[in-house]
Amino acid sequence: MKFTPKGGQVAVVIGCAAGKGVFFEIKDNGIGMSGEEIALALEPFSQVDNSLIKSYEGTGLGLPLAKRLIELHGGCMTIKSAHGMGTTVRITLPDERVVSKSAIVLSAMNEAK
Repeated sequence: MKFTPKGGQVAVVIGCAAGKGVFFEIKDNGIGMSGEEIALALEPFSQVDNSLIKSYEGTGLGLPLAKRLIELHGGCMTIKSAHGMGTTVRITLPDERVVSKSAIVLSAMNEAK
């Protein structure tokens, strides 16, 4: 949401990954990044563009910390993005980290109402 312009859109999809636990997918129509910028954004204390520091405050720790925490739980995080097209982040967690897939999906659906 941080890099999505006012009036932009952010969507969250939660579902069961076929035999692989649960996934969370967050899509926005924000500024987007190239492949090289994604790699840089995943490096601790890095930011894609220093001029963004003034517009979007932060230290550049969010994505690296999230990725590492997900990996510690046996999951994975993938990022797909393109300049001006937004970003999609997909987080997949294995079955052993899921309490109840149906409870998570139902809870999310109730929250959305």
